[in-house]
Amino acid sequence: MKRWLESTERTALADKIEDCLTEPSHLLVLASDERGEPPAAMVFACRVREAGVPDYLAWRRKVIAAEAHIPGYLATECFEPRAKGQKEWVDIVRYDSAEHLEAWMQSKERAELLEELDPLVESLHSHQVTGLEGWFAINRQPAEPFVAPPAWKQGASVLLALYPTVMILSLLTSHPLRSLSFPVQMMIRNMLSVALLTWLVMPLITRWLGFWLNIPSGKTDARGRAREGLGILIVTGFLALFVGIFRLLW
Repeated sequence: MKRWLESTERTALADKIEDCLTEPSHLLVLASDERGEPPAAMVFACRVREAGVPDYLAWRRKVIAAEAHIPGYLATECFEPRAKGQKEWVDIVRYDSAEHLEAWMQSKERAELLEELDPLVESLHSHQVTGLEGWFAINRQPAEPFVAPPAWKQGASVLLALYPTVMILSLLTSHPLRSLSFPVQMMIRNMLSVALLTWLVMPLITRWLGFWLNIPSGKTDARGRAREGLGILIVTGFLALFVGIFRLLW
């Protein structure tokens, strides 16, 4: 990772996109220990009164500064309501563990900041996301409650998305990246894989398999069992199909 971040190639690529950005880019390096807890995030959405937008922006700057004082803070992502029909301002705050996120959620400072927010908004809600859940909340509407699918369904869905993505990237990049060392090749492929999964593949998979992922817990009637069976059949069938296709191409 360090070699890639300090490489002249990365610096040259980063310089090329600076002119396309409205603000200077910021590099955030996030790393987790596989033996520790997964990172945790809180998605916070609110509808801001039109007259309160300037005050809300000033309030949000105060919140980010306060969040950064809590141990384990990683980053805060802020999204304005740009999509058609969307009225919510969305913030995602990330910590390195659910424990540190909970420390912020239960802090006196946060409670005081939320009191300051009340006059500025029409409504607000939040949802905590850990592990793989973030990918399964992608297609959820802002005001819609979210219940994560069972862990085994999450794992099967990610495998269905990850396997063809990695294989296709390996086929497409093996020649262009052949002059680079293997660790650098893997870093580039992993970066591409994560980007594709987050912004393209997983949104499609979760939408396509929504009928199966979102079966209510304990749904044991005939229709529920049929949906369960169909979902399993689709996942296993496509995995087998992908294996067959890549055996011919490899």
